[in-house]
Parts: sequence; C-alpha cells; structure tokens
Amino acid sequence: MTILNTGTSAGTTWMVCPGCAAMIYVKRYERGDRVCPECDSHGMLTAPQRIELLLDQDSAEPLACAATVPDPLVFTDSRPYPDRLADARRRTGLDEAVACVRGTLGGVAVVVAAMDFRFLGGSLGSAVGEAVTTAAEVARAERRPLILVTASGGARMQEGIVALMQMAKTSDALRRLDDAGVLTVSVITDPTYGGVAASYATSTDVIIAEPGARLGFAGPRIIRQTIGQTLPAGFQTAEFLLEHGVVDMICHRSALRDRLILLVGMTVRPARPYVNDAEAVFTDPAALAPADPWERVRAARRLGRPTTFDHIAGAFEEFVELHGDRLAADCPAMVAGLARLDGVPVAVIGTQKGHTAAELAAHNFGMPTPPGYRKAARVLRLAAKLGLPVVTLIDTAGAYPGITAEEQGQAVAIAENLKLLAGLPVPVVAVI
Repeated sequence: MTILNTGTSAGTTWMVCPGCAAMIYVKRYERGDRVCPECDSHGMLTAPQRIELLLDQDSAEPLACAATVPDPLVFTDSRPYPDRLADARRRTGLDEAVACVRGTLGGVAVVVAAMDFRFLGGSLGSAVGEAVTTAAEVARAERRPLILVTASGGARMQEGIVALMQMAKTSDALRRLDDAGVLTVSVITDPTYGGVAASYATSTDVIIAEPGARLGFAGPRIIRQTIGQTLPAGFQTAEFLLEHGVVDMICHRSALRDRLILLVGMTVRPARPYVNDAEAVFTDPAALAPADPWERVRAARRLGRPTTFDHIAGAFEEFVELHGDRLAADCPAMVAGLARLDGVPVAVIGTQKGHTAAELAAHNFGMPTPPGYRKAARVLRLAAKLGLPVVTLIDTAGAYPGITAEEQGQAVAIAENLKLLAGLPVPVVAVI
C-alpha cells in the first residue's frame, strides 16, 4: 500500500522529537514506525501506514462505502465546509478521516478501520460513521474479526447533531457484532477523544492502547476550566487508564501486530477430533492416596507451590491477559484472559497469590475485590460470545473483606457472577 503524506519533508534529514525534543535522524524514525529511539514516544501514523503495519503484505482490499450528504448543514465559518473537505482530501490523499479494508492478519481474515488524524483532526462525521458501520457490517456478514484503530478529536462540529448521531449508529453496528459472536478489538492511539471515545473506540471486546496514548470524553483543558482543579499526573494517558480499569493492555507499536495475531487467532479452532483420555481421570475418591488433613492445610499455605500464573505458563499456550472492569479499577488478585489449551482456544480466569511476601501483597493475598469479579464477568461474557470453554483456577481465601469492597458492591458483584455462570452457554471447568 502506498504511504501518503507521512508528515516529514522528503528533503529533511533531522527532526525534533515531539515527545522529548531530541534531534533524531528522520530515516531512523521512519524505520522505527515513528517511535522515538531516545524517549520511546509513539508518533502519529497515517491510516495507510497503520494498515500496512498491521495486515499481511498485499492483503488489503478497500471497502466500498455508501455516499453521504457532503455538507448536511450548509455550514460556513471562516471557510465553507466543502472547501475544508477538499483541502483535507488533497493533503492526505484520503476520501475521509477513516480507511476501511478487508485483509488478513497472520493468515486470519479480518476487517480493519483505521482513522487518520490529519483529516480534520480525525473528526467523526456522517461519512466516517457510515464507513465504520460498513466495516462492521462486512465483518458480521463474513464473520471476520473487526479491528478499529482510533485517532480523533471528537465529533465533527461542521455537521452538528448529524455527527453526534454517528455515535449511536456505530454503537448499534458493534452491538450486532456482539449478537453475531464476532470479535471486536480497538487500538487506541494518541489522541482519541469525544464522540469516538464515547462510542466505538471503547465498546469493543478488547481495548489495546499504545504507550502514552490519551483517551477521554472531554479534553483536560475543558475539565480543568470546568472544575477548577489540578488534574493528576498522567491523567487520561494509557498508563492512567490501565490502572483505572479502562483498557485491557498497553502494547508497544513494535509488538502490536503480534499481539493482534494472537487475539484474532483465538477465533480459529483446530480441525481435529477430541480425544477423551478417560483413564487419566479419577472418579472414585477411594482411589486417591490418603493424606493427613493438617498436611493438606500446610500444603495450601506453602509459598513454593504453583500459582495461577505458573499453571497458565505450564498448561496453556499463547496466553493474552486482559485487564480492568471498564468501570474504575483492575484487581490484581484476579487474572483473566484468553489462551489455548492443547491448541483449543479457551478463556482462563484464576485467583493469583505469589511466592514471596511482596508478591502476595501485590496481589492482595489472592482475595478478589469487586473490580476483580467484574473483570471475570467481562471475560465470561466474551467467552460466551465467542463460544470458548472456560477454565477457572481457584486459589483464594475468599473475597476481600474491606471497606472499599463494600462501597463498591462486593455482594452485588459476586451475585452477578453466579447468575452469569448459571446461564453461560459454554463448558466451564473449575480447578481447585
């Protein structure tokens, strides 16, 4: 795919890094996919560059999208809106602020919709909404995972309420993908704000953010002016949002394609018969070796015994951990994600303790909080949507008995999980 208007002059040899202000060699910057070799800050990529970075070589096929009204409000400020559109198209070589393609990712058929901030700030207008909706419809019809790469300042003001309506339109398109059991993944790049952040960027099954990417509804300047308060360090960055349970993971640009290959690969099941090794399973308690009860208690408290992470590393392949309850926090005592078990895609959920005092404290001694139960519920729903068996690894003294746990609805969170599991349409195996 041809890269258009990369943002650096063809005759430029050196440039100033937007992140650290260091002088860097332009060719080195471009070879590194616009990641600064000094501070590791991730610069903006164009939509064609994103597609080329992610998809298998020469697999991209543009999607045809229906035409929209080019100037629904006949809007004019200092320049007529059609003039601004024409100028953006000339500068970027794109028809709109998003490019939508079919393609393959690690051999798996996918649909990608990549936004381009150069085009009127990646703003969400009727044409962008129609394009994203078309991408979702193609993904549903052809049962391809949908990958959304976002970069936006919000809804397009020149289209007013018509632009805001695209939030509902695209959200409905993603809901239909939920009903159809098609995986959706969003890749948050810097910046993603406003109507895009409050619709399709954050309503996918998995949310991946690039390091330092900013995501939010209102911008920090508006928030400061409205509430008159100093915002916390790192506010609205990917790191801040991971801590507060909004995104599933932060992924360096150099590892993004491989991470996406693992995720979309979870939708592919091996074509082989199931082998029932019944002889390896004890069904008669009398056949088990006798053990002293106190020795079993001591064994349960032994720091050297395997933790959930140890079992995942030993029994599963390709584990991709998912974080956060999408509300307020990420519980370190609850581990959840997708993996393969003997080649079969599964969801894995477990309580994590540790081998040292520091690890035990970091994981709250294996006692989940309400955000942990809500994270588990989110992964259970994803397993039901994708038709994946669930394996749970249980190693806990019980739910965390604390003030904040009660404030956050501990009993409600547990009750919701029980009700969810009671009707889950996939097999569930509990390992104690």
